[in-house]
Amino acid sequence: KRQWEDEPFAHPQQQQPPHNHKNVVLMDHLISFVDGGNHPKSLPPPQATAFLESLEYLYQYLLQQQQQRKEEDDPNDPFTMQVTQLVLPWVIRQLIHEITILPQQNDTTTTTTTSNSTETTPKDPHGDMVMEPKDESTTMPKIGGVSFGLYWKLLHVSLETVLSWSSHVSGVVSSILTQSVLTKLVPFMALLAIPGGAKDDNDDHEDSTTSCHFHAAQAYQILVNTQRRDAAPTTDTSDNTRSPTGSTETTALFRPNLEVAVQSILLPLVQALPEEPNPTAVVLVQQTLQWMLDAMILSRGNPKTIFQTLVQPPVLVALSQLYQSSSSHQQTTPSAIQKLIRQMMSHGLVSSNHHMEGLLSILKQRSTTTKKQPQQQQQPNASPKNNNQNRNKKKTESQYRMYQEELLSRLTNQDPDLVRIWPVLLDEFLSQWTVYRSLQKKSSGSHAPAGFAMYKAMATPLLSEETWNHQAHVLLQSLRQLTELLIAHTAYLPSQDDHEQSQTKFLQRIVTRLLESPQASPVALITNVDHLSDSIALLQKLTQLNHTLIHEKLVEAILLSCAGALQIHGTDDESSPSSSSILLLDTMEQFWCCLIKTYQKLRQQRHLIQSFLCAISAWHEKGDPSPAHPTLMGSLLQRPLVVSALERAMETSPMSEIQGTFAALEGWFSKQCQLNDDEEDQTPLFVENTTVVRVGVELAVLLFRSIRVSNEASALATSQLVKSFTQRVVGKLSDRVSNDDATIDSINMQSALKLCAWLIQLQEQCAFWLGREHQLEIPSGIETEIARCTKNPSRHKEESMMLLVCHRLQQIAYLVHDEELALLQKRVDDDSQSDKLKQFHMEGEELAALLTSAAEHEIDSSTSSSAHRKRRGWLYTAKCAHLWAVYAKDSAIDNFLDLVLSSLVSPSKNTNPHDKEARQVAMELLQDMSFLDVNVFGRRLHMASLFRLSKWLVPLIDANEKDSQVLGMLESVSRQEFFPESTGEMIEILSSFDPRCLKQPIHSTELEQSINDAAFSLNFVNELPTNMLETADVESYAKMAIFMEWVVASLDCGDLSKPLIALSCTLRVSLAQPIFAPKGDSLNMILGNHRNALSYMKHLQTSTSKMLESKQDVGPQILQELLSSTEKLMTLACRQLICCAVDEGQLQIAFGGISALAKNHIRKENRDASDTSLDGFLTARGFIAGAEDTRRTGCLEGESCQSLLLELWAQCFQLFQLGGLVDQMSTTGEATKIHEKYENLVLGDLLSSAKKWNVHDMQRLQEMESSIKSKLVKCSLEDEDTRRTLYYCLGSMVQAQPSFSQIEIIINEISKTNKTNQLLEAAFCDLMNDHLNSDEINTVVQKLVSFEDYDGPSILTRIRLIVLALDTVKGISVTETLSKWGRQIFQLAIRKMCPIDRSDPSWEGEVVETVHLFQALIRRKDVLVLCDKDPAVILCCLNAAVGGGLTHRDSPPVSTPIFVGCCKTVLLLVQRCSKQLYPCVHSVISVMYSFLHSCLRFKVPVHPSGSFRSTEKSAASISLTACSNEFTRLCESLVAHREVYKKHVVGVVLDFVHHLGRRDTPLAVKNALLPAIHCLLDMFSIHETKQLNAMMDTQCKSMFRSIYQSYRKLHAYKGS
Repeated sequence: KRQWEDEPFAHPQQQQPPHNHKNVVLMDHLISFVDGGNHPKSLPPPQATAFLESLEYLYQYLLQQQQQRKEEDDPNDPFTMQVTQLVLPWVIRQLIHEITILPQQNDTTTTTTTSNSTETTPKDPHGDMVMEPKDESTTMPKIGGVSFGLYWKLLHVSLETVLSWSSHVSGVVSSILTQSVLTKLVPFMALLAIPGGAKDDNDDHEDSTTSCHFHAAQAYQILVNTQRRDAAPTTDTSDNTRSPTGSTETTALFRPNLEVAVQSILLPLVQALPEEPNPTAVVLVQQTLQWMLDAMILSRGNPKTIFQTLVQPPVLVALSQLYQSSSSHQQTTPSAIQKLIRQMMSHGLVSSNHHMEGLLSILKQRSTTTKKQPQQQQQPNASPKNNNQNRNKKKTESQYRMYQEELLSRLTNQDPDLVRIWPVLLDEFLSQWTVYRSLQKKSSGSHAPAGFAMYKAMATPLLSEETWNHQAHVLLQSLRQLTELLIAHTAYLPSQDDHEQSQTKFLQRIVTRLLESPQASPVALITNVDHLSDSIALLQKLTQLNHTLIHEKLVEAILLSCAGALQIHGTDDESSPSSSSILLLDTMEQFWCCLIKTYQKLRQQRHLIQSFLCAISAWHEKGDPSPAHPTLMGSLLQRPLVVSALERAMETSPMSEIQGTFAALEGWFSKQCQLNDDEEDQTPLFVENTTVVRVGVELAVLLFRSIRVSNEASALATSQLVKSFTQRVVGKLSDRVSNDDATIDSINMQSALKLCAWLIQLQEQCAFWLGREHQLEIPSGIETEIARCTKNPSRHKEESMMLLVCHRLQQIAYLVHDEELALLQKRVDDDSQSDKLKQFHMEGEELAALLTSAAEHEIDSSTSSSAHRKRRGWLYTAKCAHLWAVYAKDSAIDNFLDLVLSSLVSPSKNTNPHDKEARQVAMELLQDMSFLDVNVFGRRLHMASLFRLSKWLVPLIDANEKDSQVLGMLESVSRQEFFPESTGEMIEILSSFDPRCLKQPIHSTELEQSINDAAFSLNFVNELPTNMLETADVESYAKMAIFMEWVVASLDCGDLSKPLIALSCTLRVSLAQPIFAPKGDSLNMILGNHRNALSYMKHLQTSTSKMLESKQDVGPQILQELLSSTEKLMTLACRQLICCAVDEGQLQIAFGGISALAKNHIRKENRDASDTSLDGFLTARGFIAGAEDTRRTGCLEGESCQSLLLELWAQCFQLFQLGGLVDQMSTTGEATKIHEKYENLVLGDLLSSAKKWNVHDMQRLQEMESSIKSKLVKCSLEDEDTRRTLYYCLGSMVQAQPSFSQIEIIINEISKTNKTNQLLEAAFCDLMNDHLNSDEINTVVQKLVSFEDYDGPSILTRIRLIVLALDTVKGISVTETLSKWGRQIFQLAIRKMCPIDRSDPSWEGEVVETVHLFQALIRRKDVLVLCDKDPAVILCCLNAAVGGGLTHRDSPPVSTPIFVGCCKTVLLLVQRCSKQLYPCVHSVISVMYSFLHSCLRFKVPVHPSGSFRSTEKSAASISLTACSNEFTRLCESLVAHREVYKKHVVGVVLDFVHHLGRRDTPLAVKNALLPAIHCLLDMFSIHETKQLNAMMDTQCKSMFRSIYQSYRKLHAYKGS
């Protein structure tokens, strides 16, 4: 209070307040605040309440002032500073008081509770509840009181206010926030901040405890945040540190020494952290670590003290816990906390500047002591003198113990938390060791093993038996990480090991521990997948270090990698594997890939294959009956990475290794399958051994597939190996079981079939080099098995048989080709010479029947209730379809195609993996053009799609008497037969079809899925080309498609209307495609007569109306396809209806039928809004298009036909009017757009046909013109589709009823779109050329060339229209009119080009159009005759457009359209005004310079290897090519005028050479411009060549030499 009274505004009653009335109120609160005494809780309740209100008022005031300062950027408010200087020390004093008395209250409460044996809740003197800490192990005291929360609020806002003070006020902070005060306050603050989270400032009823946590966290961050600030002189006597006045320091407000910070803050903070830290706790920990790191680096403390502080076990454990808690499995880079911990350990424990020398000395001393121990043990009878010397030496060494030994002594601690931090320490040690070695002046070869010595020091305690038994997972994980660091830092190289191989021996000790410890047994590892994953990963890293570590124990290593088979395959196939199992499989795959790549580099694949085979058989030899282990090995052999690694290894293997591989396989199969001839026991295999043999076969097949035969020598050696293996292994395997029918499906025969199949494929590679006479002979047992399978189709289900048949068919194809070629060369016609061909064809037919039986078997089994049918058989049939199709029957091909289409289920269907694989194979097969090129497939595929659909429709239709004929026709189609009924009979039957004949009840979900599948397969087939269909097939297909579409469109299924509409749409699309194909043009009479055509038109109209009435949201795409296909079919039917009429009477009947359909549509009453107009529009368009197609052929001639056309036009107009009056089918935006689109199309068709059919109904034409104008006004510019249809109407209106008012509409629309539109431009040209007189053209041109700014089209639009008129209008009168405005048109172009406003975004487009205008004027001499000065003016404009010679070489080149347009303009001047250019040669050369510089500024990116990148070549290279080609044409045109230009182009060539001399021109740019330079060199005489040489320096001459050589070699003419 006395301090306050000493200020200029001490008391509100004595002086006037400095600001306003609010400060008077604040003074009153401050007085009551100061009068509260040292302990506010001792006040009576009324005063305590007033006291709390004062605190809250102060907090709100400071908070408001803080926000105001941020907005006004005024941090030095004097009044606020005075308030803060009063509040801050008082709050700190109260908080320290609370911190001091709270532990005593807590102890008192605990004692009372214990003595009374009751639970009590402590309270503060004001009755506030005291919160117990959640974790009793923490040292955080209890929190109590509402006033306690207000204290933290005030502290938080006061500190934020302090941070905004400038340098002359910040000295006060040092007197308040002394280090001794902060040492008491900050540790409590850190513990209090941990449970806090994010605070909602809008919550008025905030809990006091949450408020304490939040504001304590914010205050803590302020105190420990390291930032740059202006330091003032300190007066704190508790610290010996002083900062000079005015200096700048980078430090935090709280600056204790490291030991105090660790003991009082870091360790309690880590201990109080929850198991799952919240974001606030993470931020606090991160700032604490950053604060400590800055203190270590910036305070320049004693490195020894820092080292001794960090090396303490509690500190290392705390850092380890923080490091582990801040990591995640999906994390690929260290987090912020992990980076800070790494920096602390690097700077404080293994720094290259402070600690590395001592650590290296200790490591070297330890390694020397370890080597001397065996020598001392070998000399037990040493003399007493030597013993005394050694004792004195040890005593001397113990006296000089370095402080770094404390770190190495910690490595023996086997605490799991410490073990987890060792990899981080080793990583930082190796990094600092690298820095240390780089700083040494001499080579530090003596310290080279230091990295491995540290690794050994860390890994040795981890190999003890006791530790291994209890903490195997943690130790293995740490060992793996430590070994990874050896590889990453290249800290171990076998070639740099000492002569005793101590490093290698230590690593072998780790391998021995892994492979021979009790915990490494399969039974123990099966129960711990994580343990197994770490073990395999560690083995992989050791293999990468030195392969000799596991070379002799490779079999044990492979067995260990597959020890978790039961864990992975012990569950059901349907259940998904666990994440640990997936991780284990990935680890195994990586280990196997590492082995394969390692032995590939060593060229020792034979040893690896032998080890694999021994590991496969080792499981069975141990007597374990479980087949899980070899099954896992088989699955690993199918993993993509393993397969690719083995393939690369075998591709690069020398022949000696391939021979060793075959020998190893032969010996293994002989042993496992008991194939040796000297063995008396020839019993079949045991059941337990079948899986082992199967895995061996998989490995052999994978090796056979990977062998590549690249020359004749390797082919001969490989062929011998194949024949030997086939005879000794495959033949014996097949003979073992071929005599006993009971064992026909045994593993021996399956293995023999599979091995034989791939051996045939390998032998085919050899036969390519050696000749077809070196074909592999199939063993007799295999041939017998094939013969049995062909006689008994049930044997087809074996995959091995299917695989063998595929390879045999490939072999037969080669043999047939060679035999036919031999007969062709011999020109032998005798049938006796083709016995081999007959034999091959017979065998091919048998094998084709065997393969196609797989498809038939799948069709028969498709009715099975099994949800997981294996569909492997037909997959092999599909892969070699081009081979067996030559020999197969038509029924087999149809069955196969039916199976392929049935596999094309919709992607949304939840299928099993086998069905997904079948679907993928079917899609790839149908997208392969080589498959469709096979005539039997391409010709029958579309028919097969309808056969498949009929099989789905047959069970759905009820067979009553009325519809029995329809059902009979469907059944005939499902049997792949064509119904004999004619088109008329078919349509008559379909007309009486009852759409309510659907069988009930039916599952809607299953039925909907079936419909979707059928539509999906048909859609897929529709996207395929239809030109492979023959004429007869097209007729049959169209007839069948009409029938199927009629049936589907007539079905009434209620909720299933939506999928049925989609299916009907797909059928109409499939029906329309082949009919309009080239082969279908002759099928105009497909519907037979006019009655059939009329009935089909009625069906289309009725079914389409029903679909639209259903109000099903089928989507815009399906609706658009439905309308488009219906329109095509309606046009076709109408055309055929009229064409069927052979005389005038039938023609009237035909048109009468059309009119009846139209009137029937018009007279419908009570039409729903969704029925509408769309089907009427389709009907009208079909009528108009069909009649017009017929009229163009000359069928409708004469007055009677004209009257029929006029009547038809009137009916279509009524349909159009009806569509405009009735509201469309839906109010949705997409449906409205479709309605407007078809309405506009019908309007355009009516106007277009009015001109062609001589319609003179002016009233209706004017109505349509008014409708078009109103639609154009209402339609938005964003709706481009609708506007496009309106432009079609506008163009049709110009043809039907042209008028001068239309030209203004067209010009306005072109100006609105501001881009090229062919419909509008065609209408403009049509009006200008044919329908406007001279005065009207004069008016239009006057508006276009006017220089005045009026409310009309932009200048860009006017220039575009003028160019259009100049290019298209050719009439004499129009030309005379244009010639009157020729000079003003030229002035308009000049005005636009001078100057060019490059700030306008559209300047490039305007320049391009203006250049086009120049070109048009140059071409039209009848419009404008250029005077002498005009070419020079044009050249100046073009030079400015290209950029001139003043453009910087680093600027981008001019755009390609501008460059090409300017080049063409100059070329036109040279061609048409060549003599007028002679006086302005300098302008021509100036433009040439600009063109050259623009091309030289191209920056074509080049791939490092020298080739262009494919993604960038299309952008940069194409532009360069276009520009250089135009420039070359221009240079070539100047050659004819060489006498004028030859002395001037010398500078152009010289400039080009100088640019090449700077060596910054890309090679692509040089090559692109060389043809142009060659053309310029054509103009040179000997004098110009000498002049050019005289003007070049030495460097340019060397560059020009290569250019001139290429000119003489590639360009210059060489005559005879």
